[in-house]
Amino acid sequence: MASGNGPGLALQLYTVREDFARNPEDTVRRVADAGYTAVEVAGTGSMSAADFRELLDRYGLQAVGTHVSLNTMETNPQQEIENARTLGARYISNAYLPPNERQNPEELGRRLNAVGQRVREAGLTFSHHNHDFEFAQVDGERFIDRMLNAAEPDNLSLELDVYWAEYAGVDPLDYFRRYSGRIPLVHIKDMAPDRSFANVGEGTMDFKQITSAAAAQGTQWLIVENDQPGPNPVGAAATSLTNLKQMGIAR
Repeated sequence: MASGNGPGLALQLYTVREDFARNPEDTVRRVADAGYTAVEVAGTGSMSAADFRELLDRYGLQAVGTHVSLNTMETNPQQEIENARTLGARYISNAYLPPNERQNPEELGRRLNAVGQRVREAGLTFSHHNHDFEFAQVDGERFIDRMLNAAEPDNLSLELDVYWAEYAGVDPLDYFRRYSGRIPLVHIKDMAPDRSFANVGEGTMDFKQITSAAAAQGTQWLIVENDQPGPNPVGAAATSLTNLKQMGIAR
């Protein structure tokens, strides 16, 4: 877990989604056997939050946060807050912006702010998880900056996905400086030379520099993810963890 020694390390379960769909318990067991002690939840399949919490507890895994759609958070926020509480998760993140939500960054920021205020009042933290398109220029300013600036920092944090920032041609280190203290969660995934996904430590990104900058601005959790991990997703996640340990980033 996160401690005074720096951010904790978790796995985003989206990485192992195909295995999870076939056999949730076996997948969770193998994630724990790979050495992970915490996860970020990307849905619980057909299981209730209580049953999923029991499964995580069985294998010694802590739920750091949940990924939820903005539509769900606007239509049924209390249920998602209760799900997070049941899982023991402190963070709820808006997982993705569908194309129809990318028109007006200020309006979107106000909507996220309203959701985030409710989440904050429940004692949890609400974040937005970026992809590449949020870094597009809108009237001379990036969409993501206009969106974040339209919300109160206490109501809306940034879950910075450093791969997608790099993919968009943006230096992630600039965003750690720009939003220092507002990035509690960081998705760490690596980029191959052809800009496809790679296991952490096997691509082109400097994770020693990235994780140092993240820790300096107050990141609580580094979350390993690989959108396209290949035929052995748990094996890919295990390789990323091994590489992070060799780099001295994971313990």
